[in-house]
Amino acid sequence: MAPTRSSDRYIGKPRTTRGILLTCSPDGIHTLDADGDVTSPWADSIGLHGHARRKKPSSGYRVRTVIYGSRPDGQAKVVAELAIEQGLELVGLIDDFPSNCGRTIQGLAVRGTGADLERLKLEGVDALLVGFGESLGRARVVERALAAGMELPNLIHESSVRYSSAVVGRGVQVFPLAHIGAGSSLADGVLVNTAAIVEHDVVLESGAVILPNAAISGRVCVGRDATIGAGATVLPDIRIGEGAVVGAGAVVIMDVLPGQRVAGVPARPLDRSKAGDGKASVSAQAPALS
Repeated sequence: MAPTRSSDRYIGKPRTTRGILLTCSPDGIHTLDADGDVTSPWADSIGLHGHARRKKPSSGYRVRTVIYGSRPDGQAKVVAELAIEQGLELVGLIDDFPSNCGRTIQGLAVRGTGADLERLKLEGVDALLVGFGESLGRARVVERALAAGMELPNLIHESSVRYSSAVVGRGVQVFPLAHIGAGSSLADGVLVNTAAIVEHDVVLESGAVILPNAAISGRVCVGRDATIGAGATVLPDIRIGEGAVVGAGAVVIMDVLPGQRVAGVPARPLDRSKAGDGKASVSAQAPALS
């Protein structure tokens, strides 16, 4: 099956996925109710095509969106720029640390913590974007947003390549030049960073993070909230456990246990006594999170 650019459209008859009836048009993919009426004002909450371009109805509806994260020189800044390019209306930031309450990004202020999502929904906030690069906590943020009734737009850059058989969940972010292979599955809240390769039949569970230039070979499964470091390589048929961390530049040739941290070529579990004495390199202790 041939790959397509993320900006391509799936044009054809209505189709069903996850129990949702979809209709495809040059404007994107829209959900239909039982009467055949469009029920979603934007296309990508279900993540079946390209970048998160929403339909612009004549009513002038805007998807009012907050970013969970506030670092002005980090992932939140990147997410903000992509979201603005793709037509989302950003209305504020979320940060759980009181010391960060004064931060701003492009004029956006911190409006509360994760405990305030339900309140913000009542105040008219429609959607949430995860704005931090770490895997730890991503799945939980996604769950809290859904529980509050918020949408989770996808941010899928138009320069990325994705096979049409790949399945993409909600709140997924795929950055420039990334490759998503045939039959792969990206669960809610997954981040595939710049120029990363996710090959055929790979499963990325909720909150998994693949950092820049990492290569995930065929049939690999990366567990919930696990991280694959920048430039790392995971060989075929490997299982990376929940919450595991693969260090930058590592080559993984065997399964990694849940919560385990591995590094090196070939990758081996880190000796925590040495990793904490300041002698191990930063790249060996953990991936370069952004």
